Amino acid sequence: MQLFKKLLAFVFFSLIMVQIVPAQGNALNFDGSNDYVDLASNITNLAKASFTLEAWVKTTGVGQGIIECSNGNTTFDDGEKSFYIALDGKPVFVGYNNEYIVSTQAVNDGSWHHVAVVWAYSGSGTAGTGKMYIDGLDKTSGTTNYAANSGNVGTFKIGSPDYYFGTAPNFFNGSIDEVRIWNVARTATEIQTKMSSELVGTETGLRAYYKFNQALAAGTNTGWTIAFDASPNNYNGTLTNFALSEATSNWITGTVPAPTGNDANLIALTTTAGTISPVFASVTIAYTANVSNATTSVTVTPTNSDPNASIQLQLNSGSYSTAISGIASGALALNVGSNTINIKVTAQDGTTIKTYTITVTRACESITVTQ
Repeated sequence: MQLFKKLLAFVFFSLIMVQIVPAQGNALNFDGSNDYVDLASNITNLAKASFTLEAWVKTTGVGQGIIECSNGNTTFDDGEKSFYIALDGKPVFVGYNNEYIVSTQAVNDGSWHHVAVVWAYSGSGTAGTGKMYIDGLDKTSGTTNYAANSGNVGTFKIGSPDYYFGTAPNFFNGSIDEVRIWNVARTATEIQTKMSSELVGTETGLRAYYKFNQALAAGTNTGWTIAFDASPNNYNGTLTNFALSEATSNWITGTVPAPTGNDANLIALTTTAGTISPVFASVTIAYTANVSNATTSVTVTPTNSDPNASIQLQLNSGSYSTAISGIASGALALNVGSNTINIKVTAQDGTTIKTYTITVTRACESITVTQ
């Protein structure tokens, strides 16, 4: 009987453990009534400094906040900032006394969309460049006129309104996933290549990162009231007014689209041939390097942007061989003169292919003439 009791206790404890394991791939649903996540910190400067705000959103609503920086009262005050879905369904960023960064595409069609607002501050005065990206594409309106006139007031919140009738008077109604707050102006390429996959959390400039991979989707989650920051900065958020049961106002199954699988970029490329020219950049595909006659072979180390992509190497029009991301290839024998090394990256979708080339020139043998 004692053994049976111990076994029963073990099974019961195991079931409890299953209940509290954080879920992967979840999102957070907001009921549009009063739900929001209070981040309780002024996470990054949204005026005289560069920044990027990103999120996946799914909604049919309008006039509602996505990410706010506000003092918490029910008026829109000088210095407050709002990244919101406007009354026409288009994402907009506004700062009180700072004007607007505006998009040209509506996202309130009930499908998941990635939205990102970028401000590249000039470094002095109030000038800079504002951009709005929808699903990785530049959708910035010509009416964008943002200026760094007023610094931040208040703290950051997710899903909160700014209470101004012409911008975002409503709480967010729908689902949000993968919220990222940066203190750098992300490029179009950086946004495109990373928007459909989770980050490590230690990326340069990442101030706060909310994966929302917590609790049980549509379960009873009254104990899960903290949205954990996946960056090292610990800007954990508090879920406020959420019901935390059933399919609304709760943690839900994340339905953000799986990675599109069309990322065929490298993020690094090195070779024992020495320094390549020009300096490596993902968008540049042709490089050169020079070696002495004494160098009879080299290796190449390519590193994928998407770990699901595959890499193959080809030397001087020979057959392709498989390479492993981040690991040096086998020795590639060099002829005297020009040698072409092709690095073919095939994306997960199997159709998107990008080929990088390093042309390695091996010097002729020195001949000493004696008289």
